[in-house]
Amino acid sequence: MKNTTIPKQGPWNLPDVPYHYFYGGDLSSFAATPGLLLPEAWFGHPEPAPLVEVPTVEHWWQAIKSTFPQDFYWVLSAPTAAAAKRRGGPRGEGGRRITLREDWEEVKVEAMRFGHAKKHAMPRYRHVLPATGDHILVEDSPSDFIWGGRGPNGLYNGQNLLGIVLMEVRAEQQS
Repeated sequence: MKNTTIPKQGPWNLPDVPYHYFYGGDLSSFAATPGLLLPEAWFGHPEPAPLVEVPTVEHWWQAIKSTFPQDFYWVLSAPTAAAAKRRGGPRGEGGRRITLREDWEEVKVEAMRFGHAKKHAMPRYRHVLPATGDHILVEDSPSDFIWGGRGPNGLYNGQNLLGIVLMEVRAEQQS
């Protein structure tokens, strides 16, 4: 971003601040990414990791949480991004859960940044982040208070990690 500091915390609704709220659409991790190739694994699972085509950044991000290749491919094969999120989540799907890698909390934000940087370098998405100008990006999820900008109280005091990641990717694109 040009001469704009990326905020690291909310609130995400201050007066006289330009915000761009989104939920779904091209900025979302759920947006289809035909042709996007990302590593089969992340940070040494294995290294170098072969590239695989991923249906969405969400599929890949949920899949790389796993410790075992069979779990990675089970999550990646989910029919939708929402199903991939369930499979990679704490409850799993259909009685099956993945084994979460030990370093996930340390690498999850960098992994999301990497996935979105690759997505937004694709011709289909290359224009999306620059089109938001210097607005503060806020994922307006009604239920994800970590990656979204809302808090459990409905106020805009969530962590907004996805918005922050996208603003960092936008800044990298513009540099």
